Amino acid sequence: MDTDRKIYEFSFLLSGRLNEAEVLPLFEKIEKIFEDWDGKIVRKSELEKKILTYPVKKEKEAYFGYFHLELSPDKIGEIKEKFRYENNILRYLCLTPPPNFGKMTNVGGKQKGREVKEKREIEEKLGVKETEEKLDLETLDQKLEEIKGLA
Repeated sequence: MDTDRKIYEFSFLLSGRLNEAEVLPLFEKIEKIFEDWDGKIVRKSELEKKILTYPVKKEKEAYFGYFHLELSPDKIGEIKEKFRYENNILRYLCLTPPPNFGKMTNVGGKQKGREVKEKREIEEKLGVKETEEKLDLETLDQKLEEIKGLA
């Protein structure tokens, strides 16, 4: 069954009416829900209080956070059902990251070095090994000649 697991990103807007003493346990409760449903958390964000562009459930501020996790696809519906009844979760979104996840650079103002480091951390946690071979120009020219010779 472990081979059927995929990476998902769950993003949240938590009620801005909560104070820090209330919002941190809620974020931990969300994390526990993932763990209870056999989700392996790869990465989680820090909570940030944001001013919303438009009101969500009559609230103008919310805490934003997200989790990247490895999870079996059949658990998604059950987890979403759990979140539906939590009043302090204003919105949540479940996405499957694009195939080039982690390779994108300078997204949202992030620096390239930070993106590479984050990608390596995620790959290490998932046990992914880099198989990319680096070639110098001489070796590349030789390979091109070989290809031309075959054509």
